[in-house]
Amino acid sequence: MNKKTDKKEYLYTINLIPANILAILIMILLSISTIVIKKDLVLSDNPVLLILYFLGLIAWTFLHELLHGIGYVIGKAKKENVVYGIYIEKSICCTLCKQEVPKKTILLSLSLPFLVIGIVTYVTGFLINSGYLILLSIINISGAAMDIVMFLYILKQEKNITYAESDNPTAFYLISTDDLTKSKSMFLKIESVRDYNPKHFIFDKSKKITISKISKQVLMIIIVISILFLILYIV
Repeated sequence: MNKKTDKKEYLYTINLIPANILAILIMILLSISTIVIKKDLVLSDNPVLLILYFLGLIAWTFLHELLHGIGYVIGKAKKENVVYGIYIEKSICCTLCKQEVPKKTILLSLSLPFLVIGIVTYVTGFLINSGYLILLSIINISGAAMDIVMFLYILKQEKNITYAESDNPTAFYLISTDDLTKSKSMFLKIESVRDYNPKHFIFDKSKKITISKISKQVLMIIIVISILFLILYIV
C-alpha cells in the first residue's frame, strides 16, 4: 500500500475540558499582564454603559463567527456553503463550511478572528486608551483558544491535507495521505479513521443561520431586560 496515494479520513473531536482550561488560563494571563503594563486602565461603572458593554460583547461574539466565514470565502470556499449556528444550551456559536477545503483555507478561517478582533484590537485599545476594547480583545483571544490549537496542529501537517466539517460542531475531519495517528494533541482526539471517499463530503443544503429554540429565547430575554433596564434608568 502506498501511503502517498491512499488518503484516509480522520474524524477528530475537541477535548472540551482541557480546551476550556486553556481559554481560562489565556484570559487570566492576558488580564494580569495588561494590568501590569497599563496600570491606569479603568472601566466605567456606569450601569447604562455596563449594559451596553454586555450587548457589545454579544455582538463581538457574532463578529468572531462572521470573520471565520469571511476567511472561508477569501480562501475560495463557496459563499453559499458557509453557514452559522447558535446553540447557547451547548455553549456554542459556530461557523461551518459545507465543503471540503484545502489547508490554506482552513488556516485563514481559523486565524482571522484571532488576528482582527484579537491582536489588532488589543493593540488599538492600548493606543487609544480604551479599556473596553482591550477587554473585548482579551475575551476574544481567550475564546479563540481552540482556533489557535487547531491552527498550529493543521499548520504542521502535510501541504496537501484537506479539512471538512462533520455533523457535530465540536468535531471535524482531516483528510491526509500521512498517518495522523502519530500526530498527538491533548486537545484533539481521533475518534475514527476510514478510507477517503469524496462523496462523504457532499453536504445537503443548510439554512444560512440556525438558531436553536433555547438560544432564541435566551437572546430575546437578554435584549428585553437590557432595553427595559436602560429605559428605567434613563427615565
